[in-house]
Amino acid sequence: KLLLIENIKRYSAKLGFADFGIIPLGKYSKDRERLEKMIFENRAGNMHYLSNNMSLREDPKLLLEGACSAMIFIVSYQNITLQESSLPQIAKYSYGIDYHYVIKERLSQLCDYIKHDNPQFIYRIFTDSAPIFERSMAVKAGLGFIGKNTMFISRSSGIHNLIGVVVSNLESPYKFEDIEDVTTSSICGDCKKCLENCPTGALISPFVIDAKKCISYNTIENRKEERVGYTHNRVFGCDICIDVCPWSKKSIGVIWDELRPLKLENGQLITSLSCNDWNNMTSGYFKRNFRSSPLLRAGLKKIQAVLIEQIKYEKSK
Repeated sequence: KLLLIENIKRYSAKLGFADFGIIPLGKYSKDRERLEKMIFENRAGNMHYLSNNMSLREDPKLLLEGACSAMIFIVSYQNITLQESSLPQIAKYSYGIDYHYVIKERLSQLCDYIKHDNPQFIYRIFTDSAPIFERSMAVKAGLGFIGKNTMFISRSSGIHNLIGVVVSNLESPYKFEDIEDVTTSSICGDCKKCLENCPTGALISPFVIDAKKCISYNTIENRKEERVGYTHNRVFGCDICIDVCPWSKKSIGVIWDELRPLKLENGQLITSLSCNDWNNMTSGYFKRNFRSSPLLRAGLKKIQAVLIEQIKYEKSK
């Protein structure tokens, strides 16, 4: 069993994953309580889907018959190529191809590798695509901790990372650690840079976020209201509470070419788009060039509407 785990770890590193861990499945009752409290306190905004499938969130064994473990994989996405601060800002994870596709494709390769010598192996692959507490799973696997900005921070690759999960019937040689509270595993100490630098006050206290105030939520998830207010030149997502974190300096850099900045059909990089570029962009051009981009989730109209509000605010100052 341990030999198989070591082989998986080596192969995952070969595929470009920054870290790997495996844990037996157990119940995530405390995580469910925290999420239900967030919904009850009206901090989830229009993300009504968060209240769905609570039983699956609490008990991931229900996701796959015969499942007994979860393999956790960390992906680093910090790019060397960054946007100039004067340009409309998009979240760094969205520079390249949608990570959902990229991570799932790599994990499919890994699962094929496991199944080759273990035909009884059954699994399901997830990355932000199922009602599971991925960040808590990564903590339980010993890969890192939750920061005061509610983000998972990897001990090996810092805070600019993404998580992939494989739920399967593969047995884990380790125990399921019941973490009492996110604060007990955090090593943020007295640092409050994320709270102090959030321009909208979305981080209302350590480990507690009000999504309705969050720039990332308002520029991506908030579909019911086009008007989102001043988002500090952010038009898709927000990296402020991530970039100010001391752990951002620990990034190992992006490994996969698919996560590097997209090159558009006119040769321009996605990271160089100006206000005029966005305002003059047609829906046809957007669909052709962003069909595999995370920005497709918001859509061109939403991005342009957010940008217009930023321009209005700057002119009114």
